[in-house]
Amino acid sequence: MDYNEFLLKAQYDLAAAMPGAIISREQISKLQGESYEGFTVRSEGSMTGVVLNMEAMYERLESGTDYNQILSDMLDIVDDNSTSVSQGIVDFLSDYSQVKENLTVDLVGQAQNEDRLSDIPHYDMEDLSLIYRVDVSDRVQNDGGRATVLVTNQMLERYGITPEQLHQDALENTSRKEPLIITSLGNVLLGLIGKDINVRNARNSGLYVSSNLSMMYGAATIAYPDFAEKAAKQLEGDFFILPSSVHEVLLLKDDGRLDFRDLEQMVTDINVAQVAPEERLSQSERRQAVILLKIPLKIITLPMAVIVTIAKWFGVFLTSFAGAIFYIFSGLCFLVAVLSYLMGISTGREAVTILVTGFVSFALPFIAGWLIGKIAVLNESLWDFIKS
Repeated sequence: MDYNEFLLKAQYDLAAAMPGAIISREQISKLQGESYEGFTVRSEGSMTGVVLNMEAMYERLESGTDYNQILSDMLDIVDDNSTSVSQGIVDFLSDYSQVKENLTVDLVGQAQNEDRLSDIPHYDMEDLSLIYRVDVSDRVQNDGGRATVLVTNQMLERYGITPEQLHQDALENTSRKEPLIITSLGNVLLGLIGKDINVRNARNSGLYVSSNLSMMYGAATIAYPDFAEKAAKQLEGDFFILPSSVHEVLLLKDDGRLDFRDLEQMVTDINVAQVAPEERLSQSERRQAVILLKIPLKIITLPMAVIVTIAKWFGVFLTSFAGAIFYIFSGLCFLVAVLSYLMGISTGREAVTILVTGFVSFALPFIAGWLIGKIAVLNESLWDFIKS
């Protein structure tokens, strides 16, 4: 039985087993290259339906699974999910006040999702894009996995909100429910495969993993508001972001010795060899965008630069104003010391003390000017770094 014959027979048998059901053959558009041809099964007058992946069903047939078993499984899927859909999920998805508390963000590559991205709200980050989903896991029968509905432009229009509002709500909700986790690659490997393997090399590699608490779809954590500051603190300075998969990104400290192109090629080679196509953040034909992030240090440096600038100008003011007073005071000290000694009012020792006081007063503005010069150099360096 070839593919078309399988589809015709399955459509006929499904219709016979479910009188009144409307079964349509459609191309199901999905992200991450997972689009497929399938059947949408819905009851008459219903706006929702159950989707069957017919390409996957045919693969089972070619692998030796009995056709009647496949048909029985398809009927079970329709029956289980029709019950779920009928439990108010349509009303839920129509109410943004409920949807808002269940929004989540995912990070995907632009290249392999270019066609689909035009139909959905998204936020671009280099050659990656943030997309938004509604978590409906607790409203459908999904065997404990993650069940989500992708937010489309039509849904956004129906909600009557802007893409910016959706972005803010989704990030706030996701970062609260799935907080940012930054840890060494060695610790991650230890958690995955236990203590029976030597992960010393991974621990000493300088590589860190950024993900979320569940370690699922955690690459989007690079968009969290607190990511830049926490990552810069953890890696003690500038760092590279190496796109790994939709579940995590790798972070590597920039020590000034790393070649940007070598890093890009390394990430591409690893992804082609180790990461499933549907979980990659970029196509295997393209080099990954390796992002050198200096923003965290700049954010940290900015308040310091402002404080140094204020200190510099305050010092200039004091030096200009107080300098004249000190010069006058030192001149008076010189006159008083000389005249009092000549007139016999003060002893030689007392006159010398007055002269030293005058000299110190005369020198203080020069010392202050030297310090302000050093502050000005530091201030210029800080602002040059921030502008770079």
